[in-house]
Amino acid sequence: MSGYILCQGKRARIPYYIENISTNIYTMEELCYYLNHNIYLLDETILNEGLCRWILEELGLRKLYDKLYRMLDEKVSAGTFILPIFKEISYLSMEEFRELNGRLQQLEGQPPLVRQKIKGDYLMENGKYVNAIRVYQKTLGERGSGKLGQQFAAMIWYNMGCAYSRLFQLEEAADCFWQSLKLQDSEKCRRAYLIAACCGKDRDSWAAAAARIQASPQEAEEARRELERAQEQELKAPGALRLAKALESSGEELWGQAQAALEELTAEYHKNTGY
Repeated sequence: MSGYILCQGKRARIPYYIENISTNIYTMEELCYYLNHNIYLLDETILNEGLCRWILEELGLRKLYDKLYRMLDEKVSAGTFILPIFKEISYLSMEEFRELNGRLQQLEGQPPLVRQKIKGDYLMENGKYVNAIRVYQKTLGERGSGKLGQQFAAMIWYNMGCAYSRLFQLEEAADCFWQSLKLQDSEKCRRAYLIAACCGKDRDSWAAAAARIQASPQEAEEARRELERAQEQELKAPGALRLAKALESSGEELWGQAQAALEELTAEYHKNTGY
């Protein structure tokens, strides 16, 4: 969540914590904003008894609590469940809600495992890499039902490898890319495997990794150059530039600049991991 939200109703003393995006919700306006902008995350981890209790105990909305609690027992769809929440503060017009409900119905029409992958992809796109990995692992763990094809599983392994890469856990990333390649070969995944497996290593390591996945010497060289370009870009990132500049300074100026740069990098880490 970002930007400003005008809140006119009661503010909770204890927030409702949404783990998927590491966000505290204090008001009905914030809750409606979240529901409206994160439809791919609307499942039992959000729409549950805990949310109902929070609405009653923190916001004092007894009638809304009773209505939502009945809906939980009836196991209604996500669209049906969230409608009374929006109506409570007239957050959406009927036209806006119909559009939202249409998107929810389209999502709910997908098989459960597909919905889980979409959820993981959405978390990835929003920088929530640790939570995305958890969703991908859960999806792969349910593959034993036989409802998940090899191509689909390969996509999940690849995406999970990308999430580990963003966290600089390159050994885990390489293993995910390797698992993906065993299910479905692709040039994109071979390149990703080479980069994750050989980052910071010598040319012999690149040759060995290329041989393992039957990549050509040309593929290995292209992957190595891509890694070099990525490393150059990383050094130009705002936080890294500020830290480098700080190290060129001295005394109090050094301390102040380094502190600001580290705070920026730390904030980015917390955003991506939820810790």
